[in-house]
Amino acid sequence: MKRAVVLAALALVLALSGCGNMTDTQKLLRAPQGTGETGAIQQALNSYLGESVQLKFPTTGDYLSPFVFGDWDGDGTRDAAVLYTSQTTGQNVNLALLTKDDQSQWQVIDWEEGLASEVHSVTVAGLKGTEDSQILVGYGSPQTGLYLAVYAQGSQGVENLLQQTYSQLLLADLSGSGAQDLILVLPENEDGNIDLQVLTNSDGSFHVSQQLTVGQGAFDGCAELTTGVDRRGTPYLVVDGYLGNSGSSLGSVILMYDSQEGRLVHYRVEGMEDLPAGTQRYSSILTSRDLKDNGTVCIPQQVTWDIDPELEHRAAVLEWMDFTNPEDPLVSFGIWDMEYNFYLPLPESLKETACLRPSDMGWMVCDKETGEAYLYVRVAYPSESRGDYTRIGYIGSQQIQVKIGATYPGLDIYNVSEGTVIL
Repeated sequence: MKRAVVLAALALVLALSGCGNMTDTQKLLRAPQGTGETGAIQQALNSYLGESVQLKFPTTGDYLSPFVFGDWDGDGTRDAAVLYTSQTTGQNVNLALLTKDDQSQWQVIDWEEGLASEVHSVTVAGLKGTEDSQILVGYGSPQTGLYLAVYAQGSQGVENLLQQTYSQLLLADLSGSGAQDLILVLPENEDGNIDLQVLTNSDGSFHVSQQLTVGQGAFDGCAELTTGVDRRGTPYLVVDGYLGNSGSSLGSVILMYDSQEGRLVHYRVEGMEDLPAGTQRYSSILTSRDLKDNGTVCIPQQVTWDIDPELEHRAAVLEWMDFTNPEDPLVSFGIWDMEYNFYLPLPESLKETACLRPSDMGWMVCDKETGEAYLYVRVAYPSESRGDYTRIGYIGSQQIQVKIGATYPGLDIYNVSEGTVIL
């Protein structure tokens, strides 16, 4: 809305000044010419098209630039791609591929019209298991629907490997082939089930290798996809789904890759017949994650603990579980600060003997019987720092500060700092 107001005001000023027309206005609204490498790429594209383009920026993802770099043809040299619109090609976003010639000058190889007028996300992937890379562009918006296009450089220019509606995507080598598989969450249907589509490369062809429904009758939409590798080196996928229609409660399903069948199969946790219900947690923030960055996906579980009533809406206790390891599933035990949304680990041996009590600007972990404090935790601005507290992280402009109290095995500044995670 603000942009529309600014544009209207600009047009009015130009009209009243008597020195502007529609062409002048369009020139003013176009992105400025870049400098350096991106400027040379933009200039090469403008020269190829015979007009000045409007660069289009993705709204989410790791790539937030209209310029994308990778090796599209597998020759070991760096190529480029540009997302743009132009007057002559209509409202849809276009994608142009560029490479450098023998004089190291950028030149356009080919271009392709996209699927919508906005870019949601851009990702570069290795879907073929070879030296060349592919470009995944998500068009549209979550409100209007998302459309995925997968582009490669072929012998004739831009090759479109896939066009598909979707709501989420994930790239992972599920089969161990060395190529990235593409896992798509298809648009939600009326029954709320999560429909997944797995696309993979085989015999030089990129195609749908599996389509399956997960959490049937339990989920009402997908919250998150996370991939991991178990102790035997088998890839697996954890799907977090919304339970019920409130959107505030999550449950999980585990899909394990079966190398003999060449597909994902539902993993059954011993003693837990209904995995979504058995993994229920009452916050949409508590998605599964690789907590220790070691390939193990942990599913968080809220557990009952001795917490002072004053802290009931400020903190909770979590156990992070690896259900693919039935002999020793507990990965981490600790406190979730719900107000500032971070997790702080504790020694597992404190589970039965400790409690949580209020302290100065935060909370403290104490012995149930004696009340002796082992750890003080607070969030404060740098100006409020105290010499007896140690900074272990940041929440915006504030600091997470801790102080060690009575000595307890495994509870020290290093372990606390290393294990603390912003959720």
